[in-house]
Amino acid sequence: MIRYMLNCFEGHEFEAWFRSSADYDEQRSKEIVECPECGSYKVEKAIMAPNVSVGKIVGGDAHQEPEHSEPPETTPVTSSASPIAASATPAPNDIHGLNLPDPKEMVEAIRQYRTHVLENAENVGDKFSDEARKIHYEEKPARGIYGNATPDEVQDLIEEGIDVAPLPKLPEDNN
Repeated sequence: MIRYMLNCFEGHEFEAWFRSSADYDEQRSKEIVECPECGSYKVEKAIMAPNVSVGKIVGGDAHQEPEHSEPPETTPVTSSASPIAASATPAPNDIHGLNLPDPKEMVEAIRQYRTHVLENAENVGDKFSDEARKIHYEEKPARGIYGNATPDEVQDLIEEGIDVAPLPKLPEDNN
């Protein structure tokens, strides 16, 4: 995971977490990254010191077309139509003058959030986009759901004003 401080063109500053730099580039190019204050998709990375983490490298150049065609990758997502709330932000760490969250506390908070979603929301699998729309347009009762969606499906949901969020993976998910 990588944390970026972002600025929108209206001058609002906010932070966001991404799986990789390529993941940020891809989401930004598809206008998935949105300022939480004004809703602008015109965002840029703020100047900041890097936080280096050892882990699996995912993806490549987001602007480069894939050399082979595979089915689109799906991303686990959850809908905010549910009463599921994220855990509190972990206490910050002061490393070299940077105000960083403690990685162990952060992983634990993600673990608690993920467990809460899995225990309290319905897994709708690959029908996530359809179910999220039906809930949003009140064709079905509001409830917490999670499932899989392609990046294009997520983009379409966001453009329709449907709140979705990635269901974070944990280190043990890669084993």
